[in-house]
Amino acid sequence: MHSRRVFPDSEICMRIDTSLVNKTVVVFQNTLPPQDLHLQQLYQMVEISKSRGAAYIICVVPYLAYSRQDRRSNEGEPESGLVVLRTLAMLGANDRGTRHDCWTGQCEAARTRASARRR
Repeated sequence: MHSRRVFPDSEICMRIDTSLVNKTVVVFQNTLPPQDLHLQQLYQMVEISKSRGAAYIICVVPYLAYSRQDRRSNEGEPESGLVVLRTLAMLGANDRGTRHDCWTGQCEAARTRASARRR
């Protein structure tokens, strides 16, 4: 069971009440608009799952926000799609769950780069 609190300043706090020790957890979260809110929910659910002892965390994200920004178009710009994937990996999401159907087809390559840089 999970729940979400919204604070007066619009910040959110997700909560998972179930024991996840040695479990495989599937986090299903769309990141359609408002993208940043939905990404924050995804990040929090992955972090909570890891801290509650999940053995494996798979993210199912039908639409991955920032996936169109899979490369630097201009000097000084971030690879925002890669930032999202790196953040998920850093929080404990397993590589297998971070594959997404991206607009440009480059997100899989970005996932591979994110995984390689983590090692």
